[in-house]
This record gives sequence, structure tokens and C-alpha cells, in this order.
Amino acid sequence: MEQCDQDTILRSLVDLTKLLDLNPRFLSLLQQKYRVFSQQMVEDILKNETPALELCFMLVKRGPNAYNNFVGALRETNQLEVLSVLEVTRSNLNQPAYQFIPSRETNAIPIRRRNQSGESRDISNGDFNLSNVLYSSSSPQCDEYRRRVLQPPNYIEVDPFQPAPRERSSSFRGSPVTDALPPDYNLLDIRVTIGDEIKGLGQDIYPNRNIFPRGLALIMNFEKFNGDIVGRRVGSEKDVIHLDQLLQQLGYKVIIKSDLTWNETNDELELFTKSEDHTEADSVVVAVMSHGKSGTHDEGTLIYTKDCKFFSSEDLLRRFNNLNCPLLKGKPKIFFFQFCRGDNIDIGHRIAPVVFQSGRTVTDGNPVPTSPTEIERSYGDMLITYSTLPGYVSYREESEGTWFIKALSLTFMRDAHECHVDRLLQIVDEQIRHWTGTRNGKQTLEIIKRGFNRKFYFNPGLWKIQ
Repeated sequence: MEQCDQDTILRSLVDLTKLLDLNPRFLSLLQQKYRVFSQQMVEDILKNETPALELCFMLVKRGPNAYNNFVGALRETNQLEVLSVLEVTRSNLNQPAYQFIPSRETNAIPIRRRNQSGESRDISNGDFNLSNVLYSSSSPQCDEYRRRVLQPPNYIEVDPFQPAPRERSSSFRGSPVTDALPPDYNLLDIRVTIGDEIKGLGQDIYPNRNIFPRGLALIMNFEKFNGDIVGRRVGSEKDVIHLDQLLQQLGYKVIIKSDLTWNETNDELELFTKSEDHTEADSVVVAVMSHGKSGTHDEGTLIYTKDCKFFSSEDLLRRFNNLNCPLLKGKPKIFFFQFCRGDNIDIGHRIAPVVFQSGRTVTDGNPVPTSPTEIERSYGDMLITYSTLPGYVSYREESEGTWFIKALSLTFMRDAHECHVDRLLQIVDEQIRHWTGTRNGKQTLEIIKRGFNRKFYFNPGLWKIQ
């Protein structure tokens, strides 16, 4: 889809979600006549809590004829108010009025690029290309996921409505082995909304220097593990891609570390907390994703490393306190933790749930003396979000990534321009509340504040380049 057409859809989301009539004839036209979506994609749209919003997100990731075919289906179902909204948006974006081209041709076949691990991904509209990246680290490990998905070496074309042959081999020069696999349409198009004015000017607001980059963001993902103690976290690479795109667009210099051993994890955390880049930063974001299990009160949650050793969540947080990381003293330190914290399943109570299960759902896991002297406290300005409660599992869709990171990405890109981070996380939790996994499993975020006593706004896009 052309960039101008994507912008028209995304800037009209509020009205589209209210006005779109997803009646059977409209959906049939999109599927059978214009072939914008497959039957499975239509079913996935209707399963969603907000089907009109889901349709829009999927639409912008279709081929170059998708917008024209969408307009055609609107015209044939007489959705004139929606067509009017789209034309007003185009006018506001200084785009010419759209000229519908009658066509019965199939929507463009999505280009699927193959990476060196043999995985095939849909990038038919140019999603996640490097021209959309605000900042790219030069670190080789940071580029690992980006190279694998953003700039794969070559591509094959497939019919989205037939099983897709996919090549696999240990080397691209070797003889490929083919098998039939369905296309992967499940990467989100992360496009953060830019506000019109800077939010949060006052005494109860964390200072925002409005300079890019605003600070460092560390993403640590553990997908593959030695031995057979815990399984591979299939789908977690999507979380990395989504967070990478989101945090860059929120103004951070993103560092990605994947599948580290215990020693490597310890070294990387040490380097990160001592980085001189924190001197000029106004905040920091740290995301850790792995398998996990319950620890003692002092340990918090035990997080698996690649070599199946553990480091504790409390030890990680301790590294960022005022004593061990003075460069970040007084600055917001935001943590996103995605892992199980035990084996319990929250089965909730019976209501009519919205089932979130487009793929296979799995889980990520397995007295103080006083002093009369006034001293500075060790912890402050920390906002910690665990994907689940102590003792409970955390859900991950093998086709879409974890519930937590998907909901976080969708919410932050839509609302970060006007909401402070506390409110954003409340919205994330409210969205996850409506999703149900296998065995009627539910999930609840745990949001902890340690001296995080002011509001923090991201103000995406409203900064000066240093």
C-alpha cells in the first residue's frame, strides 16, 4: 500500500472504528471479489475485541491495490460516511482526492522475504524497512533481528490464499527443501502517533528535555536455551521487532541483546548501567523477555539465561538504583518484564470472554536497624511492569508474540502522544483483561512504583535532534 494511503487509514482510525459497517456483504467483497483478505484473516478480524480497528491494522499491511479495493467495497455497500471521512483526511494531509479505479483483479500478492534461518515473512507494503527507522545502533547484536526481518537477502512470491512453499536450507547456495506453510501476516505496523503540543509541564512532571535521542533503551530477549530444561520461546522475535520499532519512534537509542549466557548477561548489564550516554538522558527503558519462575522474596523472579542459569529480577533492579547507577538518579527508569513468575493459571470466573487465540498459546515459564541520621534512599523513580502476577504464568502466541508486548505496542503507538506512562499501562492492562488463553487462562499485569512519584510523558516526535 502506498504511504499516502496508509496515512489516510491510520489518521482516520478513530472515525473508522466508529463508522465501518462490517456486514457480511462488505467482508465477502473484501475476501472473494477484491481478495484483500483470506477467509482466515476475516475470521481473525471478527474474533478481535475491536474488529474494525483490527481490519484497519491488517489493511495497511496489504499490497499496493488494497486501498483501491477497500474503497471499492465501501462504494458497493454504500458506506458513504466512511468514504467522506477518508476524503476529508486526504484533504487534511494535502493529498489529492482519490480516484477509484474499478478492478476485479486480485490484490497484489504479498512479497515474502526469507531470512537465513529459513523463515518467511510478509513485507508486501514495505513494512519495517530501514527508511522508517528513526535510529539504528551500530552494534552487531542490535542489528541481528533487524537484518533477519527488516533486510533479508532475497524473497519469493506466494499466493496468500494457497499454502506457501517455503525454502529451507542451511545455506542459500545449497539445495532447498520445501514444505507447505501458511503465510505470516502477524507483524504489527508500528507507527507512533505524533502529538500537536508537548504534554506535561508542571511541578509534578518529570523533566523532558525534548532532545533526540532522549536516552537508551535495552531489549534483552532469550529465545533459545541449551538443553531441554525449557523450550524455545517461539514467536518472541516478534516482540523484539515490535519493541524495537516502538522505542525508536518514542525517541530512544535502542540496544538489542539476544540469547546471552549468564556471564554475558551480567557483563552487558554492567556495561549498560555504566554508559556515559545516561548523563544527557532524561529517562531509560529496559525490557527483559525470557522464561521465568518464582524466587524468594529477596530474589523476586528468577529469569532464565541461554545456558539455563538464573539471574533475579531484584538483582537487575538493584543495578539501576541510585547507589549503583548514579547517572540515572532522579530520572525515570521504566522496566518491562515479560516472563512467567510461577506455574499457576488464573482461570478467572465465567463470563462471555473475548478469545484471543489466533495461534498456539503457550506460557513463558516453568528486622532493619534504624538511624537518626537522614540518608538518601537507594531506590527512586522506578516504574516496573511485570507481564503477570507473582506465581502465575504469562501468555505468548507463537504467531504474534506475547500478549503483554502486543498490547503495549498497540497502546503506546496510539496514545503515547497524549497520555502519561501510568495511564498507558492502565490501558494495556485493561486490554489484556479481555483476552483468554488455553484452559480459560487470564493474565493480569503487576505495576510497581518505587519512588516513581511524578507523571512521565513520552511526547513522541516533539524533540530537537542533537
